[in-house]
Amino acid sequence: MTSSNRNDIYAPLQKALLFGVLIGIALVLFGWILIPATNLLSVGAAGLILGVYGSLAYYGFSKIDTEVLRWAGMFGLMAGVIFVGEILLEYIVLPKDNTTWGLIEFGSVFLIYFLSSLWASYRTVRARSGMLTAILSAMLSALIWLITILIMFYVFQGTERQAQVFRAEGTYEDFARSGMTDFKSFVMEDLLGGGFFHLILGPILAAILGSIGSLLGKGIAKIRPPC
Repeated sequence: MTSSNRNDIYAPLQKALLFGVLIGIALVLFGWILIPATNLLSVGAAGLILGVYGSLAYYGFSKIDTEVLRWAGMFGLMAGVIFVGEILLEYIVLPKDNTTWGLIEFGSVFLIYFLSSLWASYRTVRARSGMLTAILSAMLSALIWLITILIMFYVFQGTERQAQVFRAEGTYEDFARSGMTDFKSFVMEDLLGGGFFHLILGPILAAILGSIGSLLGKGIAKIRPPC
């Protein structure tokens, strides 16, 4: 594959991820401006992990196989669509309890991470390709999740619709147990903390699932060579 063709594949995904990181940082800072009482530790932690994502995209993508980047983009967008769909449906349908929805959402996303590693390792007969595909898919989808959840919070802040979403998620009960007195800052810190751990744990869980899927995919490829 020529250098030009390679750039046609990895450059768009790299730019998309970097653009997503910039949007994420802007949304985090906007939340701090909107709710100044937000703990700076929460703001800094979210900004830090977004910076790590940006650095990995900027310096690391050029070293990754184009096939891995292509599949990571495809599977990452699939998982991201599931995240976005669940968040939007919460605000549209307003379920009384979103526990079942959450289980379906994350179960589907984890399945995508597993399948991404299985497919990539099957096609390349390399376990490393499967692992990288799963991890990058998780990074992309986690970034989509963070951007969507923050935008929805800002757009619907203070509305009855958002209050119903909070009731379905048990946010008010969590606030009562937190000991905090400012509900807005509690929610903002909760979202930023959730974003921080989501962006870290997503790739870690994807790596675990990817290790299984990649070994399985490689094993299948050795039995039946990919077409």
